[in-house]
Amino acid sequence: GFPRFVAGLELLHFMHDSRFFALFLGLIISVVGTILTILSVTLIYSLLMISVENRTLEVGVLRMMGMQRRHVVQLVLVQAYFYAIPAWLVGLGTAQLGFLFINNCVKGLLLIEMQKTLSGTPVLIATALGLGIPALASILPIRAALSVSPRDALDTRRSKTKAVELTIERADPVSVDWPLVASAVFMVLIGFVIYYVMPLSLLTFNLFLLLYIFFGLLLCILLGLVLLSLNVESFLEWAVSLALVFWENAAIRALIVKNLTAHRRRNRKTTVMYALALGFVVWISVSFDLQLVSFQYREMQ
Repeated sequence: GFPRFVAGLELLHFMHDSRFFALFLGLIISVVGTILTILSVTLIYSLLMISVENRTLEVGVLRMMGMQRRHVVQLVLVQAYFYAIPAWLVGLGTAQLGFLFINNCVKGLLLIEMQKTLSGTPVLIATALGLGIPALASILPIRAALSVSPRDALDTRRSKTKAVELTIERADPVSVDWPLVASAVFMVLIGFVIYYVMPLSLLTFNLFLLLYIFFGLLLCILLGLVLLSLNVESFLEWAVSLALVFWENAAIRALIVKNLTAHRRRNRKTTVMYALALGFVVWISVSFDLQLVSFQYREMQ
């Protein structure tokens, strides 16, 4: 007769049991990448705005000497890429080292030989982000640098920090309120996703699409909380100034509050970065704890 044997596919069973873990891990990586991209744009934007505000006199002198507007654009872009290109190189090097470490671990555990270098797709994505993030973050600083006339830039008697800003708008009947249009389009997209795409993912049992819908809603919640933190910024400034200099007289405290009010636009960038980073850290820690607990529970079953 024939000898009896039993074929076991332990690796396939392990992959089947951990498929949801891999799906959630991919979702977490997507959230991490998105939030880090937002933080990178905000950080480079803040650094460029500070540089533009501090170099207003220098740019004014250069423009008086014949520098054209496109040269100002090039100056801001060069500074932005000066921040991004070293980070891009360090990121690729760190990713390659981490990939080699994971490759050795997988080879030791599963006896599977993998490639030793990063594939082309991650390198292209990293390159696109490394080149696109500085360009995106440079838009508003470039507009700020070009909006200051050489006469105002050379006026050193007045502070460039404005506590009160007046804007005069012409009542044009054909003008379009683009922020309002963008908000309306965003709300329409959210409604379309919730009332059409989400039921479609449930009916087709497309967990990948469903989880990414929750990922988008999570980002909307996080951005909403950041906006709420901006609304209480003035109250927090007053409370912190009162707590730190409570022994001073009322005039000193009022002076500190007015100084914070004058720099509120600059402080708002710090508030956004701090709120995003804090929400990111809390969400990552909670998500990883939940994934580890659920994975351990499945192993116990």
